[in-house]
Amino acid sequence: MLGVMMGGRVAEELIFDEVTTGASNDIERATKTALGMVKRYGMSPSLGPRTFGKREELVFLGRELSEEKDYGDKIAEEIDVEERAGSWERGSQPSFRGRP
Repeated sequence: MLGVMMGGRVAEELIFDEVTTGASNDIERATKTALGMVKRYGMSPSLGPRTFGKREELVFLGRELSEEKDYGDKIAEEIDVEERAGSWERGSQPSFRGRP
C-alpha cells in the first residue's frame, strides 16, 4: 500500500531523473498511513502489537481533535524509526528500474 502511495514520487525520479514538489501529497499520505500502522494498528515488528497515544475524535465529523501521548521519549524515537522505515524505505524502492 505504501509503495502505491509513493508511486508519483518514484515515477518522477525514474522518468524525469528529478523529484519535484508535486509528490508532496504522496509523501504526506504515506507518512500518515505508516504512522497509523505503528501507533494505531500495532503493525510494528519491533514495538509489538499495541497502540500508542490516546486519541480524542469527533466521529460524526471524521476529525481528530487531539492526541494524548501515553509513552516516553525513547518509545517516541522508536515510533519515528518504524514510521520512517515503513513510509520511505519500502515506498521509495520500485520493483521495476527500467525505463519505458
